[in-house]
Amino acid sequence: MLGTSLPEGVAVSKAGGTYFVGVADSRLQPPEMVLDHDLTKVRPGSRVTWLRAGRLTGGTTKEIGVDVRFARSQGERAWILRVEGGHLRLLRLFRADRIRLTGRTVDLAWPPGHSPFGPHVTRERLRWKRGAYHLVWRK
Repeated sequence: MLGTSLPEGVAVSKAGGTYFVGVADSRLQPPEMVLDHDLTKVRPGSRVTWLRAGRLTGGTTKEIGVDVRFARSQGERAWILRVEGGHLRLLRLFRADRIRLTGRTVDLAWPPGHSPFGPHVTRERLRWKRGAYHLVWRK
């Protein structure tokens, strides 16, 4: 993630009552967290459902994606962060009942009547292009 051939680690922690994602640098003795970004407060019943690291937007930059699932009525949140200039920069926060990241594409789903876009919208697909996530379709 930091641009070296030496191994680094990416992890999500809920220490201190807040979920955060961090990058550990193994070149340091002992290895230590060199980049981190607070995500959200830990809530009862919440859990991390996926963590991805690499070129998530398809370019040459490195990104980290984290998804946290909350209690049923609160759905999921997914953060896409870019490793940039010695820090993690938030590219996009997604909120839906279900979130799936596949390459540069993000699929969002809601039960009928729960979408923020109206009672008949239950699914949405966004794709990274030209520096942002753009709507591909909404059903």
